[in-house]
Amino acid sequence: LIVTNVGPYASTPSPATGLSLSTNLSGNLVASWTPGSGSAGSLVAVWANTNRTVKQAPANGFTYAADAHYGSGDSLPGDTYFVVYAGSDSSVTVSNIPGGTIYNVAVFSYAGSGGSIAYNHTPAADAIYVAPPPPIQIVAHAEVESPNVVVSFNADKGKWYWLEYTDVLNPPDWQRAGPEPVLANSEGM
Repeated sequence: LIVTNVGPYASTPSPATGLSLSTNLSGNLVASWTPGSGSAGSLVAVWANTNRTVKQAPANGFTYAADAHYGSGDSLPGDTYFVVYAGSDSSVTVSNIPGGTIYNVAVFSYAGSGGSIAYNHTPAADAIYVAPPPPIQIVAHAEVESPNVVVSFNADKGKWYWLEYTDVLNPPDWQRAGPEPVLANSEGM
């Protein structure tokens, strides 16, 4: 039996403080904090849950691969706490955050490296609700070119759209204009 990662560990640094969470215009989660005194860096873990209690922590003697693309970094011992940052900076912008969910963030300061790394297990922690993205608004324009009606609209290239019309507005009686959806291309349809 060979036992590894049992120390000696570096001296445990002071905890990180001043955690601030926000979202940017792209819907990414932005976290910033003040690193703990005596730390070599910080490890940031993110998990989606309405329970704000921190139930997982990094293990002393182990390093974790971080990735700011949520869900792509290593997980802490519980498999839903994803490591999004590990380093000496004091902020991270996390992408791939599905909206409409509460996300929790914990910042663990650390000292040392490799097998001697020691984490402060009293993290700076907070939670933020990330709103879902706004619905896509489609603007359409119809022009009569007898005997046809030409309809143009803004669209996402490569997406399928059903073209519908109504002859009455109260209540509307929506009907499909054709038997198949329309594939948007570089010309808009």
